Amino acid sequence: MLDLVLDRRRPGPALEPDLRAVADDLGAPGGITERASTFDRRDVLRDWAEAHREGASVERLEALADHWLASPQAVQLERDGSRPQLGGARYSTPEMLAVEDRVLTEAARRQDAGVAQLDATRVDDLLATRSDIADEQAAMARSLTTSGDGVQIVRAAAGTGKTRGLTAARDAWEADGVRVFGCALAARAAVEMETLAGIDSTTIARLLVDIDQGNGLAPGSVLVVDEAGMVGSRTIDRLAQHATNTKSKLVLVGDDRQLPEIDAGGAFRRLARDLGAIELHQVHRQAETWDREALAQLRQGQVQTWSEAYRDHGRLVARPTADELRATLVEDWWEAARRPDAGDAVMIAHRRSDVADLNALARERMDRDGRLGAEELITDRRAFAVGDRVIARRNDRRAGVVNGTRAEVVGVDLERRTVALRTADGGGRELDSFYLDDGWLDHAYALTAHAAQGATVDRSFVLGSDELYREWGYTAMSRHRDQARFYVVSPGSVERALPGLEPEHDTLTEDVAAMVSSSRQQELALDLLNRTGAGAAERAVRRAHDEIERAQQRIVAMHEERANLGLLQRSRRAAVDEDIARQQEAIERWTDQAAAAREPEVPARHEAPPVVADPHEARLALVARDQVLGERPSSFVAREAWAREAAQLVGAGAPTLDPPTRHIGADDLGMDL
Repeated sequence: MLDLVLDRRRPGPALEPDLRAVADDLGAPGGITERASTFDRRDVLRDWAEAHREGASVERLEALADHWLASPQAVQLERDGSRPQLGGARYSTPEMLAVEDRVLTEAARRQDAGVAQLDATRVDDLLATRSDIADEQAAMARSLTTSGDGVQIVRAAAGTGKTRGLTAARDAWEADGVRVFGCALAARAAVEMETLAGIDSTTIARLLVDIDQGNGLAPGSVLVVDEAGMVGSRTIDRLAQHATNTKSKLVLVGDDRQLPEIDAGGAFRRLARDLGAIELHQVHRQAETWDREALAQLRQGQVQTWSEAYRDHGRLVARPTADELRATLVEDWWEAARRPDAGDAVMIAHRRSDVADLNALARERMDRDGRLGAEELITDRRAFAVGDRVIARRNDRRAGVVNGTRAEVVGVDLERRTVALRTADGGGRELDSFYLDDGWLDHAYALTAHAAQGATVDRSFVLGSDELYREWGYTAMSRHRDQARFYVVSPGSVERALPGLEPEHDTLTEDVAAMVSSSRQQELALDLLNRTGAGAAERAVRRAHDEIERAQQRIVAMHEERANLGLLQRSRRAAVDEDIARQQEAIERWTDQAAAAREPEVPARHEAPPVVADPHEARLALVARDQVLGERPSSFVAREAWAREAAQLVGAGAPTLDPPTRHIGADDLGMDL
């Protein structure tokens, strides 16, 4: 039957796709791993079905999918049957694995690289003059400017004041002549980093274009990537490679517990784990202590505890139907927004359709109270009048707006079809008819969490729905200074009972907890491979071998530097001795981890590399290896072969990856793939 389905000599359906091109596209960066680093058989079937726009039989699609999964373009990450589920084992591509491997390897290699490293005493003197930063923020600036690491991670909870820490670090670097640049996925975030932290910033997309055109970073610079928890692994890899090529420092600032990556991700979280992250925990945004503590619990995954705290303080609102809930939400927002001293109040929802509905209800409420002008400029999609609160959805350099700019309409010109805006900083803007008719201006009474991320408002009103997840919930619920409320459809729930009259079964907090308990954090394909794949223990031993080798190289370099130090360079000699001691501790730690991983799964012949006490002996072994093998290859497969040969040269039998299973070749199926 299989031969009949795949026989290329038989006539196929009209517009038969180029099978080789489809197969190559699946394994390419924009293919099956574009949005996630791993996939299963169902994902492959879906993509093959989409390639056959004129239709194909189920048998043919299944044969194509199975053949592709058995080809060198797919790598099985799990043993067969290791995780029984509908889609079967998970896979990745050699390209995806190579990207992830390069990100981790290069970041580890660039530790202690002496990049953008300042004198600690001078940094402390500068920080002593600043009274506007907290101890945690000062520690962040001190670590960034004095470590010398080529890649460094800052993991900051919402509202912890990362911008002030970055401002202090920028001041220290620039005082020493080090250039500092910034970038972010969203133009709004780049503008805020430039405005608030004083760091010249652009979007990541614009920076990558500049890099491709030869206009990237100046040598020895610092590149700060804001909201890096949302940046995909391939993009981090490109930025990291450019930082390496220009001998610059890469600083990734973000939070892997807020909105996750849109593209295949997991690199930020893994780098934070491997390299160690500068952590900012002290929240300054929320006014009340209990509120800060409850949001910290939500961030850590203690959703039930957070929901109970919000219920006890009257911040959970339940109604029996969706229409009643939305009406209540909009009325609560209106009561907050109408007061002259109310500050900034915003509604937040997950679905764009919900945002549109809330905007329509809010605008109707504004108009009923006489807050909107009599003249309306009507486009194909929306109407705008003086008093409307709006948000720009696309960059327009001529008009001076970026995607995410929020403003108030202060004038409409019906003849010219233009809208005059006043932004939060008091600046004036004018948008022309082309911008308006293309639908790039929207009402901003309600926003998505992606549009609200990074913003700080006085009050927020968050609409719950079944599609939510924990990272979304934490992002949406942490925008406020004074108060946030969470609205859910929960028939028969009691929002807040008097002491002693609480219901035996609290359905409200259970409904809320169930709504935001799931997580969408991404992980690397390598994480799954190392955790559940065949030969996981062997890979753990090899990782330990690589780290031990790196520490040995560092010890050799430190001994050589120490031998060349003058008698009066006592402080540097002490620092070198401390570094040697740290590397020796690392060797002991990785040796222990290799021993733990080797039992009981790895055969005894796979020994961890020996600890070389004599630095000269280590140097000779490494030089001998380099003379024979050359530099470590960048590709995933070639690096595995290189590691095996290198391990033999230094006297350690490095374990190997279990080869991916290959069952049927293209020739066997009569396919030209």
